[in-house]
Formats: sequence, structure tokens, C-alpha cells
Amino acid sequence: MARDRKLNQLIFILALIFMGVRINLIGSISLTEIYVLLQTPILIKWVVNSSLPYLKTLCVLFLALILAQALSEYMVQNSFVNAVRGIAITIMALLLFLFFLKILLRDISLIKWIPIGLLIQLILWGDQFGYAKTGEDSYFKFYVAPMVTYTVCYLSMSRINLLRRNILWIFLFASLFIIIGGARSSGFCLLFCALFYIIYRRYKSIKIKRILPALLLIAILFQLFYAHVYVPKVASGEWGTAQNRMQLARVDNSTNVLMMLLSARAGVYVSYLAFLDKPLWGHGAWVKDKDFKYARIQAELFPSEKVRIDKKNIPLVPTHTVIIGMGTRNGIWAFAVFGIILIIVYKIGIKAIATESLYSVYSIYLIISSFIQLLFGPPATLKNSVAIIFSVFFALYYYKKINTSRVHEI
Repeated sequence: MARDRKLNQLIFILALIFMGVRINLIGSISLTEIYVLLQTPILIKWVVNSSLPYLKTLCVLFLALILAQALSEYMVQNSFVNAVRGIAITIMALLLFLFFLKILLRDISLIKWIPIGLLIQLILWGDQFGYAKTGEDSYFKFYVAPMVTYTVCYLSMSRINLLRRNILWIFLFASLFIIIGGARSSGFCLLFCALFYIIYRRYKSIKIKRILPALLLIAILFQLFYAHVYVPKVASGEWGTAQNRMQLARVDNSTNVLMMLLSARAGVYVSYLAFLDKPLWGHGAWVKDKDFKYARIQAELFPSEKVRIDKKNIPLVPTHTVIIGMGTRNGIWAFAVFGIILIIVYKIGIKAIATESLYSVYSIYLIISSFIQLLFGPPATLKNSVAIIFSVFFALYYYKKINTSRVHEI
């Protein structure tokens, strides 16, 4: 039994590390994904024989999503390569979710190895797209900030009393360090995690009706911090990067946080407009914006910018958002099915917070960070980090719902 547990741990850690080693087969695929593909028959058999609540339902919904995507790609007559690349992301997300869930159910303590495995992956292989090598600002955003985040996430699962008593301060200081350095999204994820954990610890609940006053107070305090601390510091050059200042300048250094979202994530709004243009079947995966229609729309949002028409480098229809991009690429049916999947997953994730106190802070962080990734990240985010996060939600949810002997048989 001890030998099997060690093998289980080794496979889990290596799978995390080798997700950073990628090769091009139609699209980018990691060595871990290739290994998981070979495990498909085993995973299918496991799901068929499983009596775990919600698992079969979720798998059926993923299959419905794949069918909706395939039908959309056929109806818009997208190229075979582009269609396969789009559908493959969903297939791999499902398989990776099942693979990591199956292992976690054998040993729930492996959750603590996720940030360590991702940290080792980053050190060995760098970030997936090589952004960290493009400049000092990018190095901090795509290398230093993730390393700090993985470290504090690991510390949040420590059994050392000194760390557990001070974990909120650790998150708060780490978030401030990252925000000052210019990695706004990563820093605010840690900040929101700390604030929400304070609420959870105070109310022992995450029911909206009960914690609504605290949520409103946090929203007010955050807006005050953003308007009176963050914006002045970034605008003066004391905090952040040149990109942060450029994004603020786009909206005349507005102290309204929604204006910053528009500036920094304009592609999400334009993706939404593209979805409205073709709501039934979408545009298809990796389709080019041949008339520069959406590039022009995005440029019009900011008078200081101009569209560069380059027929040799035609941009794609913007889908730098997994959630809205699902509709932009594949229409209303894919968008609706994916929405149902997210409702189930986050319902499980919220319930999982109270399952085991050792992982409560980390669970809250995963809920916040995964939602931000899905809202603002590229399509491949679904099969890279989010699939692992979903497996953690379900593993924690099942943790005390099935007896120990059943877990060891999985």
C-alpha cells in the first residue's frame, strides 16, 4: 500500500511538472496531455463504474459541449485544423480533470503538491509562451509573481501553527508586493483571497444573504484603495510598469475600477460584441478578422490608438476570454452548456471550502483565480491550469462523502 501511494505521488508530481514541456501537434500539447490521452480507456471505465455524485453529469455535459462545438464548426465551415484545435481543448480539459481527480481521491494530501509542482515547472521550463523573456516588466509578471503566488499558496496549507496564524498577513503582504511590481491580476487575486477568507472565518459561511454586508464593505474599501492609493501611485511611476501606466492613460487615469477593466481587457468586450454578431453558431475557432472589423472597434474605444492594417498579419477574431469566447467561437449552444458546467463546478467548489480547514484558504484562492482566468484568459487556459483546479474542487467535495475503503479502491 505504501509503495502504491509513493507511485501515486510520483505520477501526480511528474504530471504537474511535465505540463510545461510542449510540442506542436496541430496545436500545442504537453507531455502530460499525451500521457493522459493514453489513459483515456482507463478513465472512461472509471467514470462508468463510478457512483460519485455529479461526476457522470459533468462528463455528459462536457460531451454535449464537444458536440455543440463540432456542430458549430461544421455550420460555419471552419477549416479542419482550426476546428480540431478548438475542440481538442475541451476534450483535454475533461481528460485532465478526470486524471487529476482520480489521483487526488486516492490521496487528498497531494493537493499541497500542486503549487510546488507548478513552481518546479516554472523554474525548469519557464512560462508557456516565453513572455518572461521579453523584458524586465514581463519577467516580473510571468516569472516572479507566479513564484511568489505558488509559494504563499503552499504555505497556506502548512500545518505549522505560526504560519497558519499569520497566513492572512502573508497573503496581504505578498499581494501588495506583486501589485507594486506591476502584476495586477495576480496581486489582486491574493488580496481578494485574503479578504474573502476574513469574511468566511468571521461568518463560517459563504451564503450571499448572510455575508452581503461584508461584501459591500469590501467593495467600498477596495474602490477607495484603488482610487486613492493604486491609481496615484501607478500614475506617478512609484508602482507598476509602463504597461500599467499606458492602460491608465487610455482612460485618463480614471479612478473608476471598471474603466481600468475596459482598458486592460478591452478584448473581452470586443469578443462579446463579436458573439452578438453571430450568436447562433459563432465565428469558429481561430478564425481571422479578415476585414479588421473587431480590431477597428477595439481601437475606437481609445482615441489615442490607431488600427494598423497589415494584410500579412491579420489578427484573429478576439476570444481572449474562455467564458465569453465560448460563445464567440461556437455560438449560443456551446455558451449555454459551458455556463451550466461552470454553475455545477463552482457550486461544488464553494461547498468544498468547508470540507477540510487545512485547504480553506487555498480553495478560496482557486475559486477566485480560476474565475479570473476563465473570464480574461485565452482558450487554452481551460486545459492548462483550470482543469486541475476543477479536480481539486471535486476531490475536496468528495473527501468526507465517501468512506476510506472506497477511496483506496479508486
